[in-house]
Amino acid sequence: MTRKQLKLWQLPVSLGIVVLLTVALRLQGQIGMATLSGTVTDPSGAVIPGAQVTLTSTAENASRQTVTNSSGQYVIPAIPPGTYQLGVKAPGFQQRTLTGIILASGQGSTLNATLQISKAS
Repeated sequence: MTRKQLKLWQLPVSLGIVVLLTVALRLQGQIGMATLSGTVTDPSGAVIPGAQVTLTSTAENASRQTVTNSSGQYVIPAIPPGTYQLGVKAPGFQQRTLTGIILASGQGSTLNATLQISKAS
């Protein structure tokens, strides 16, 4: 190959390397994360749509929130490994807090919650 031919290949090869590095860095950010999902139900087993689900890191006191869908299910993706607590609440039900939840790198966990009906005052 001549020098001119080599120079023509430099730009596409350089761009390809940049693209590959960008993809690798994005994938690296996803590796090692956990996912938590589950279903929120009442004591009879009926699902509770629209329940507020809050996952809080006990070490960093940082939290993420989501809401259950029409099937009472929630999913919280891309969670850094660590120890967490899960708070679940919905109108007409007693709030529930689950503690000591340990999520490991690359783990997919299911954690269902049953909410008790609030007592009328």
